[in-house]
Amino acid sequence: MIEGIYVILKDKQFYNYKMQRIAIDNVKLLHILDLDLNKGALKNKDVYDNLTYKMHVQVEIHKEIPELLDLLDFNVRLIAVNGIFKNKDIYKGILVKESKDVIPGFKDYIVENSDLTKVPGRLFTINFYHKDAFAIIKKDF
Repeated sequence: MIEGIYVILKDKQFYNYKMQRIAIDNVKLLHILDLDLNKGALKNKDVYDNLTYKMHVQVEIHKEIPELLDLLDFNVRLIAVNGIFKNKDIYKGILVKESKDVIPGFKDYIVENSDLTKVPGRLFTINFYHKDAFAIIKKDF
């Protein structure tokens, strides 16, 4: 099982979900909520370019912008949010918060609710262990 962490990226700085600034060290998978990207600005290209040489990086996409495809050049895994995505083909996974978010056709399903672990692809869990999970993403660290 791969272990990763959930971080927030804002102005080239990393924070935990409590908005405390953190350093990124010895991580295999980084799950990012990019606040700048969610406002429609791809300000952190250099950050992504640097990170993807060291670890797997996936980013929740809450707003589609034309520059989004630039992230694919850096091998960033795009994670869809139900109701936001238009082109399902560019996404590697989908964030599952409710049962209606389990949409067939994605490779990976990132789940925060332990009741939603029956998915048609690889299971990534946020903050809980499941025996069938491909990866666990820690939010509390």
